[in-house]
Amino acid sequence: MFVDRSARRIARARRLFVALGVVPLALLAGVAVWARGDGRRSALEARVAAALSLPVRIGTVSDPRPGVMLLEDVVLGDGAGASLRLPEVRVEESSREIRLALTACDCPPRAAPLVAAVARAWLAGDPRYRRDWVVACERLTWGPDGAGSPRDDVRVECVAAEGSRAVRLVARAPAGAADEIRVVRIAAGGTAADRVECEARLAAPVPLAVGAALVAATDGGERWPGATFTGEARLVSDATGWNGTLSGAVDGIDLAELTAGFAASASGTAALSIGSATLSAGRIASARLECRSAAGSISRPLAAAGVDWLGCRPGTALPAGERIAFDAMAWRCRCENGELEISGGLSGNALVEHRGGPLLVAPPWIVPWDRLAWLVSPPGVPVVPASLQTETLLRWLPLTTVGPPSRAVSGRN
Repeated sequence: MFVDRSARRIARARRLFVALGVVPLALLAGVAVWARGDGRRSALEARVAAALSLPVRIGTVSDPRPGVMLLEDVVLGDGAGASLRLPEVRVEESSREIRLALTACDCPPRAAPLVAAVARAWLAGDPRYRRDWVVACERLTWGPDGAGSPRDDVRVECVAAEGSRAVRLVARAPAGAADEIRVVRIAAGGTAADRVECEARLAAPVPLAVGAALVAATDGGERWPGATFTGEARLVSDATGWNGTLSGAVDGIDLAELTAGFAASASGTAALSIGSATLSAGRIASARLECRSAAGSISRPLAAAGVDWLGCRPGTALPAGERIAFDAMAWRCRCENGELEISGGLSGNALVEHRGGPLLVAPPWIVPWDRLAWLVSPPGVPVVPASLQTETLLRWLPLTTVGPPSRAVSGRN
């Protein structure tokens, strides 16, 4: 009898050991294998791809401590030029917030539209983005071919409260300067258009293609590979369109890319200074600009259009050929009240000169803004209806009823 009871106690002990020891250990081992294996990684890739509407590739996934997930070798995008590469991402989630800590982020200009699309979806209140986001990045770069200065200590906050959603970015630029971008979308309700308020200050150059993508969700990485922008803006978008002011400088403009497809074309590299510009109802109400280029060429149709439509005066006899080389180009213009005043930045009020002699001299009068659209219209094509080139400019120029040029410009340098 005693032997039988002892055997039963031993059997019960063995079963208890298996139930409380071996099975949980096996489950934990299985979970550990799954957590570090392809199953969890694939599931996480699918989850992130669905949230961002982007292809996602994750190298490894681990859990350094409870509540923290570490992702390594992360690529967002197609894996080519239009992709973000993140060596390491630490993720912390709660019911109200998602926090991401990045050691580095490489964002070539072609990848900027991906970031812009996610930011717009979050601001618009996409149901996929119900929680607040906080992203901290130790260093932000622009890819191997991206112009502009890298940024350190980048912090992005996406928060929502009482019918409004906001995105705020701060970063440390070289020489201790600071960047700040703040965008707030305020829901109007009903059929009224939401109000969007934007303030931006870029203290050091960033790729122009990145700025263009964030503003217009376009891919300018191939069109503006070497151009950069520095400046600030205060803009508001409502039912009338964009309104506000901006100023800054654009360096490294490829004139051949800028005038591609125009009969009135130019080549060379230019720098544009925007002293001030005002937008009203989505159109340029006023602007003060200055442009300089060290050397390049202009097409003969551009020189002829400058004389015919802007009233420029030819300097020395223009050389033969379809392309006219220049040693320097410098001009200033004031755009206001539907009028355009142009002055030269070279000797003799010249806009363009070659070998010390003027090729084109600034017009002696003020002309209507719409002459800019005429300037780029292909020869022989009626300005109205607009060509593709004039349509591009006319969507930005103000609607005016200014007549033909009649007032002389005085006080020129």
